Amino acid sequence: MVSLRRLPPLSSLSGQEERMLFDLLDAHQAGRTLLVRDAMHIGELPPATAYRHVIALRKKGLIDFISDPHDARKKEIVFLPPAVDLLKQLS
Repeated sequence: MVSLRRLPPLSSLSGQEERMLFDLLDAHQAGRTLLVRDAMHIGELPPATAYRHVIALRKKGLIDFISDPHDARKKEIVFLPPAVDLLKQLS
């Protein structure tokens, strides 16, 4: 695990961003559909802080958002190839 943390994409993440990514990946593996609003309540962080970490993960190219066609306020989190590759390496 230490060697993985030294390689991209984990090397560019803060500790809290890394924790958020792993919490999101864990929820994804459990088969849950992840909405941005749900991510704000994962873990023990205040919602505003969790949201900042989700936005940081998006800016770093690990996740993206897809808007619900019926309700633009709902945004689903999807994992981009670097996060999917990381998940495969950890499995």
